[in-house]
Amino acid sequence: MKQRRGVRVSRLVRGLLLAGPHLLFGSACNPHRDDFQDGSNISSESSKPSVTNDESTVGNPSSTGEVANGGSLSNDLGVDDGGSGGSAGTGAGATGGSEDGGDTGGEPAECGDWACFPIPNAEAVPPLAADYDVSDPEVVFDRVTGLMWQTVAAAERIKADAVADACEGLTLAGHSDWRVPRIMELVSLIDHASAAAGGELKTTQAFADGGPYECWSVSRYGRSSGLWLASLSGGHVDAPSSAASARVRCVRTHEIRAFSDEHYTASGSGETGTVHDHWTGLEWHAAATASAYSFAEAADYCAASDIDGGGWRVPNAAELYSLVDLRSEDELKIDTTFFSNTQRLTWTSSPHRAQDGSAWFVDFRLARLDDLIVTGGDLIDEKLSVRCVR
Repeated sequence: MKQRRGVRVSRLVRGLLLAGPHLLFGSACNPHRDDFQDGSNISSESSKPSVTNDESTVGNPSSTGEVANGGSLSNDLGVDDGGSGGSAGTGAGATGGSEDGGDTGGEPAECGDWACFPIPNAEAVPPLAADYDVSDPEVVFDRVTGLMWQTVAAAERIKADAVADACEGLTLAGHSDWRVPRIMELVSLIDHASAAAGGELKTTQAFADGGPYECWSVSRYGRSSGLWLASLSGGHVDAPSSAASARVRCVRTHEIRAFSDEHYTASGSGETGTVHDHWTGLEWHAAATASAYSFAEAADYCAASDIDGGGWRVPNAAELYSLVDLRSEDELKIDTTFFSNTQRLTWTSSPHRAQDGSAWFVDFRLARLDDLIVTGGDLIDEKLSVRCVR
């Protein structure tokens, strides 16, 4: 029987999930995970938010994907390889080239480990489907995020202490300003909801190597030297131990998307307040739900919300993970100045379609993106918090 990664939830403890993480999980938090190699055991089960005495299982599905293959990396796409020098305040579509044609576009906008680009979501209103240009065999250009990716990742698996220089000296498609991606940039490549038969996430048809593996980011775990990584085949985000090894897929910022010096703006207050994220364009409920909802009930709750005129939905996995503050030293890794009533485990709208009875959630205490698996039951019976978006 195929092994599956996730968290089993008992009906006896679902009420404790929302009562406060200290009641169920204790106050200790160990950010480091077990060593892994070639896709095996990304995290130790003892460090996961275990809510029963059962032993969770792990697995790593393979990967493939779909891509919009049209056009070319030229001015007909609005891409100017040597055009006006964009900066972090120039607005949507600003390009990263210097005035003399040099490479300055590889540097990210000054937003740290946060997403400062639109997040693909085919189920959003209006829809924003992933859109890749693969006309140049050396690179993949993401028309949504403005990021340009190395088509074939380096085959060598390296440890965290070698990651910083992994993209030094790389020249592809005439660009030499490649860098190691931030964790949210890697997450933007994964469509957690769209999985083909056999557990293949739709992420890698745009990439020539396409096999199951984990990729390092340069995003650090709090103030430690540990680095976050994303499984481009399994879809998980984790912070492994210093002994772990993984691959690197280099990236550059080809087009700077809409960006503001101001990250969040709050409107209203309390349970009816909203928060606008200027860097992703998303608007959020300021308060997460105090009550627990099943996966289906969460969708109904957001759809029925009339806060500020309605139009709300449950965020997909990447959208919800964009709220995680990786550098926070608070118990829950989110900006508490703007977001209230955050619960440790919060639903996304992304079912894990490769594994029946599974869906993705964000653990705001461990800052992890993981999938919840219900064994011998129905996913609809399990209840978590929800924070609506539009």
